[in-house]
Amino acid sequence: MDIEIQYRPIAEDDMSFILNSWLKSYRNSEFAKDMANPVYFENHSKIIQHLLAKSNVIIACNPEEPTQIYGYSVFEQYESVTILHYIYIKFPYRKFGIAKNLFSFAQPDPKEFTLISHIPRNLDKLSKKFNLIFDLYRII
Repeated sequence: MDIEIQYRPIAEDDMSFILNSWLKSYRNSEFAKDMANPVYFENHSKIIQHLLAKSNVIIACNPEEPTQIYGYSVFEQYESVTILHYIYIKFPYRKFGIAKNLFSFAQPDPKEFTLISHIPRNLDKLSKKFNLIFDLYRII
């Protein structure tokens, strides 16, 4: 099964979906799993909003209905280094190469390394595939 995918910049209407999906999907990460819900959701939403304000966001969506989001990536360039803050793909749209394509917007040269500010569950696998280095201190 193939799907048509359009990649576009973030729109104002996308903000609530991105904030909500990022908070929910990162809730059970190693970083957040032992935090109380009020502490995590209140404070991490501020971190995400800060990152969104200074980052590039690419949306993967349905080309016939651009408000139907399949996933997104949040990244920034800091001097000569790419910092990938988050990639999220809705479950039904995984295994279609969307994450790989979103990653290529952030880091066009796969030989270059990329810092990441949020640890994905499968960091070891992704680190080898995409040359990722975890660096929490680059989110500020």
